[in-house]
Amino acid sequence: MKTVGMVSLGCPKNLVDSEIMLGLLVREGCALTTDAARADILIVNTCAFIDPAKRESIETILEMARWKREGRCRRLIVAGCLAERYREDVQREIPEVDAVVGTQEIERIVELCRDGEVATAARTYSRSRRRLPALSPELAARYVEDPARPRLLATPPFSAYLKIAEGCDHTCSFCIIPKLRGPFRSRPLDSLLREAEALAAHGVRELILIAQDTTHYGADLGMREGLATLLRALARIEGVRWIRFLYGYPNHVSETLIETVASEEKVCAYFDIPFQHASARLLRAMRRGGTRRSLERLVERIRHRVPEATLRTTFIIGFPGETEQDFRELLDFCRTVEFDYAGAFLYSDEEGTAAAGLARKVPPEVARARLRRFLREQERIMHRRQRRWIGRTVEVLVEGDVEGGMSIPRAHTGAIPRLLRGRMAAQAPEIDGHVILDLGPEGTSAGRDRLPRPGEFVSVEIFDVLGPDLVGRVLAREDRSR
Repeated sequence: MKTVGMVSLGCPKNLVDSEIMLGLLVREGCALTTDAARADILIVNTCAFIDPAKRESIETILEMARWKREGRCRRLIVAGCLAERYREDVQREIPEVDAVVGTQEIERIVELCRDGEVATAARTYSRSRRRLPALSPELAARYVEDPARPRLLATPPFSAYLKIAEGCDHTCSFCIIPKLRGPFRSRPLDSLLREAEALAAHGVRELILIAQDTTHYGADLGMREGLATLLRALARIEGVRWIRFLYGYPNHVSETLIETVASEEKVCAYFDIPFQHASARLLRAMRRGGTRRSLERLVERIRHRVPEATLRTTFIIGFPGETEQDFRELLDFCRTVEFDYAGAFLYSDEEGTAAAGLARKVPPEVARARLRRFLREQERIMHRRQRRWIGRTVEVLVEGDVEGGMSIPRAHTGAIPRLLRGRMAAQAPEIDGHVILDLGPEGTSAGRDRLPRPGEFVSVEIFDVLGPDLVGRVLAREDRSR
């Protein structure tokens, strides 16, 4: 039996691809390990969105290559966006790499891991390199997820990503993703419902919808208001408690979608909409469209209909031609809107994108200084927004123990023997903060004879803010799963 280890980098969309590859390999009879030293085959599923992601991918490949030279590993496979974008370069520059698997051919991982291939690699990796012919553009453009494919969740058992589409049709001038993942292809509605039902049957309580643009779902299938239709259908599935969608596009957030979020109890009042900037001039150069005022009106529409909505966004700092005036407009926009969460990343030239050819590059030291200013301002905004939760009782999904030590301002005396963490509906996994659970001086609350378990929902009264996290007192157990 072959033992396979995998490192998955990048976004949740990439993680789903990794889960499918793992599922296919387990079905093939492979064993899995998290210890690279024990793996016969190592797979790195890479990201290539921006320079830091590419550097992390290359560093990880080189780290795994060391196990190819010094350890048990006899085959190293590189998958994902870096493999799709630099297929020939990866195999030429890193001789330990035996094969690459592009973003739209992940089922080929089984072919590359079969016994014969490993045996060949065991004799000498320098002669075992396998170059599969690339898929034809027609076949690649038709690839979408299929619920019949096995999938091994790498997330906690109570939470799962549901990839609702592949590819992207937008022509944002800074983005290489359409060239890496092809045109936008929605998964059929019945396919998504079958997979969601299967996930719920295995204990998943939270579904997180992902795509390059979730708000575009169904347009290529002739559906009007496809995402709203999907959300309403998913909300009927027994066992699912929370549903959220990530990566919306400003121009596609319709009144129907906002109304669906407002009216469906299971749909979290959470909008993740990357705005990228607030300067109309830069938005045009980014091929995003819109103006500061149009973005403000969108936020007003959301908060008017869903007053409790949590808003997350992302911005690009240092896009070509960004002036100090443009940047100050972005800061003023954030102060006016007050996003609950806002991230930012530095612009980097990506070959093959329209923005790479633009003049008036922002000096790196100027861009880095602006990023620091943005992060300081957003930290102040986030702290103000977080304080609105103090004194309120919220539903929290318990995730597990707090990792590492933590000092918590106490609202009462007594030592806490153990700290747990969870999330409320206003917090998406990995990218937002947590709720730190105070169980009381004895480690239990009134009416509770045991600690809450991961996957349970509890009622929590928020009493403090600790950086990006909230601190709350568990009031009573609330587990509707029974």
